[in-house]
Amino acid sequence: METIFTKIINKELPARIVYEDKLFIAFLDTNPNTKGHTILVPKQAAESLRELPEKYVEALMPTAVKVAKILESKLYCRAFNFEINDGEFAGQEVMHVSMNIIPRYNKKERLIIRKNHNDNLDKVFDIIKN
Repeated sequence: METIFTKIINKELPARIVYEDKLFIAFLDTNPNTKGHTILVPKQAAESLRELPEKYVEALMPTAVKVAKILESKLYCRAFNFEINDGEFAGQEVMHVSMNIIPRYNKKERLIIRKNHNDNLDKVFDIIKN
């Protein structure tokens, strides 16, 4: 099943890619919760973690940590939320496994409230990539 994520993986849609290797791609969320909110996606399409091949499951967290370190070094965030919504009833919007890596800058930020930080996506991308 083709999704917006498979189109990004196949470079059919533009994305602000902050990390890529043979198994995963990570790009800035276009409707971010915080500055630098990044989506990590396996290149193997699967709707659920339960369907994802084991090598991807095993590499998911180590890859997420690599991406978080990139964001931390460039954006000087103080903490992260690593979020996986696995299934429609869990809030999964795109039926392709993904992990949200959400930088946190202070204690007062609340995960539940989505803020619109997309007006600075190009600026944030430039900071991360340079």
